[in-house]
Amino acid sequence: MILIGTGPGIELFEIKAESQRQPVGLSDYGINHLSISVSEIEPALEQAVKAGATALSEIHGNSRYEDTPGNATVYVTAPWGGLIELQCIPNGYYYPTSSETKVWIPPKKE
Repeated sequence: MILIGTGPGIELFEIKAESQRQPVGLSDYGINHLSISVSEIEPALEQAVKAGATALSEIHGNSRYEDTPGNATVYVTAPWGGLIELQCIPNGYYYPTSSETKVWIPPKKE
């Protein structure tokens, strides 16, 4: 179990089975990837690849409400086939007041 500051907790399991289904993709229904916020994307990607992940593209800019200055993202496939997004958004998200959804952003440490 990983507790992330004042945010969510993540519980990870290793399950071994005789047969394994294909992992879901970004266009599939349900939970399809885990996004991890990192302070520096290049070292995070290097560490993920060193641990057995495969980068699915070059590091690139975010889109829409995450495209603030200095942002970057890259998806990797984990050794077990799951998708992980490494995301760096040093200048935060922005959402218009007309947005139907809100995003939880942890408070900045002082």
